[in-house]
Amino acid sequence: MFEGGDARPVNLGNPHEMTLVEFADVVRRVVGKGGRVLQAFGQVADSLTALEQDAEAVATSHEALDIAGASLALQRLSFSAGKTSALQLIVAENTYSNVSLGYVRAQSQQLTDTAQLLIAVGGGWWNGADLR
Repeated sequence: MFEGGDARPVNLGNPHEMTLVEFADVVRRVVGKGGRVLQAFGQVADSLTALEQDAEAVATSHEALDIAGASLALQRLSFSAGKTSALQLIVAENTYSNVSLGYVRAQSQQLTDTAQLLIAVGGGWWNGADLR
């Protein structure tokens, strides 16, 4: 669900479908203002929103990485055929490196936000003393 970038509605047994963020908003309205439950659902909703944005960023940066890789491959072929200068090849390599770094940063943010979601839905689950 999180890695696929799927933002389609999720049916939780209700007669109509809604996204998890929409469900969290419904719970927020029902519970009212204040309270720990509302705060917890707000954190979950914020984390889910962040993960939706992260999925878009990862997909976009992956597409940019594919394009930069294809461009670099073409520049290498062109350079080996003597059609372009070394400077053009270096620029293509630099662009690929920058786009690759952007892709890794997007993935890193997605993993960070996934950890934030796990904390929001059950912070403390990693504490071995609670499992005994």
